[in-house]
Amino acid sequence: MPHVKELYDKYAKDGLVIIGVHTPRIDYEKDIPKIKEAVVKKGIKYPVVVDNKYQIWSDYLCNTWPSHFVVDQEGVIQLSHSGTERYEDTEKVIQRLLAKGSGK
Repeated sequence: MPHVKELYDKYAKDGLVIIGVHTPRIDYEKDIPKIKEAVVKKGIKYPVVVDNKYQIWSDYLCNTWPSHFVVDQEGVIQLSHSGTERYEDTEKVIQRLLAKGSGK
């Protein structure tokens, strides 16, 4: 998801933490060495966990790929979105939370 990498590259220095979760759609996508290779190839610098048993998928009530969440420092979900688009909304929430965290 290139937009996630772009957000990380833009806001990591300001305190944004991203944890990628890879939940496979097909058996081929469960191969850990191939996942690691893809992470390196795409230049992803944030940690990526592998959810081969769909535990995180289930815990967060995901129903489509991709799904993303913005969670604040207290662990409260501030934004939940499934599917593509709406990346501007995600960035606005991130900006608000980072500004709040810096006291701005």
